[in-house]
Amino acid sequence: MNKVSQIILSLILTGGFCLGTFPTYSVSQVTNERKFNDLLENDAEGPSPIMEMVQAISIAAFQNEKASTKKKLFIFSDMLQYSPVADHYRDSLNFQKFSDSPEYLKVRTDLTGVTIRVLYIRRSGGEKFQKGTAHAKFWQEYFNSMGAEGFSIKFIEG
Repeated sequence: MNKVSQIILSLILTGGFCLGTFPTYSVSQVTNERKFNDLLENDAEGPSPIMEMVQAISIAAFQNEKASTKKKLFIFSDMLQYSPVADHYRDSLNFQKFSDSPEYLKVRTDLTGVTIRVLYIRRSGGEKFQKGTAHAKFWQEYFNSMGAEGFSIKFIEG
């Protein structure tokens, strides 16, 4: 019986800045490591490029893996995207509208076979944007559009 290697990357985003990523298993050579590391170096006052981070992880860690490899991405975040591509503080949370935009094509990536687990941090000051289910629905549609195998979200207080 062959062991199936799993790649579990924890992307920890809180309050719009990334604390780090932790590969549980070694990942074969990361060709886009510089681009990935550049995205990690955000300060708390700067952007919150969640979509760009997911794309970078997909390219760096998942694209060269065998189809049989189980791939999981854990995201701990308030999920409030803030970058030139999308601004959840200003833009509509209508995924269909976003998916028809040129910005969507900039961050679209292949997540076929990847299971997405989001620990959604409800944060003080973000209630206006995180209220109800529209924001979580946006992300579910976003990940589904890229072929994610599974998506789950758990709400936690931050």
